[in-house]
Amino acid sequence: MNNNNKKTERLKIIIAYLKDCNGASLKDIADYLQVSEMTARRDLYELREHNVIHYISGVAIFNPDSQRNNEQNPYDLVGEKLVNNEKKERIGKKAATLLTAGDTVIIDTGTTTEHFAKHIPDQVPLTVLCYNINIMSELIRRSHLNLLFAGGIYHENTQMFESPEGLSLINRTRATKVFLSSAGVSELLGITCRNHYEIDTKRAIINAALKRILLVDSSKFNKIRPALFAQIADIDTVVTDDGISSEWIEILKKNDIELLIA
Repeated sequence: MNNNNKKTERLKIIIAYLKDCNGASLKDIADYLQVSEMTARRDLYELREHNVIHYISGVAIFNPDSQRNNEQNPYDLVGEKLVNNEKKERIGKKAATLLTAGDTVIIDTGTTTEHFAKHIPDQVPLTVLCYNINIMSELIRRSHLNLLFAGGIYHENTQMFESPEGLSLINRTRATKVFLSSAGVSELLGITCRNHYEIDTKRAIINAALKRILLVDSSKFNKIRPALFAQIADIDTVVTDDGISSEWIEILKKNDIELLIA
């Protein structure tokens, strides 16, 4: 069974388990699935993103409104999410081909940038700065990388750390490339994310890098989220999937932005 099929089965099991138990803790779910708490937490975040569950303070509860408000049932939503994961996997793999030995790289928080981190080639010497626990957990096993971590206050919903001290480290760092994530890209209203606490960190890494590379799946174009952190003109390269529209291909071309399709 491939990784996507395994994840599909886990998510379906979680939904059924929460329906039966009327809620469960992260530890209970991890024990039931016989997986690590980190794996269970990632699964719960995916279900929460589609409003299939409520997940607060380490406790998950099935959201019955997810069936009433969607023509699809939660099991179908699981499949839809995995389609986006496959796109993000391709984007991450494509973006990793942009790395050159000796690069100093900053990796933004986000699910697509997590896929990028997984595809960083072995034995290519890099200096990497990050501030996301999942990304650091992936990179810390790579002995050939020189790692910098900007810590601070931990935000569970994004797995991100942020603080004045973290910003100070970023501001003292100069990178050849930054790999950014986004929850929304609008020609008129710019590049946005969901949480205002992300803004200062995202702006700092943009200012710290020679080349700004946005990793974003095609569903994010024409989406607007609450927190603005950049304009389209701030980006040098966009890596996305083949679902990008001809309209957006023209917009990127008009702004002299390199487009790579995974």
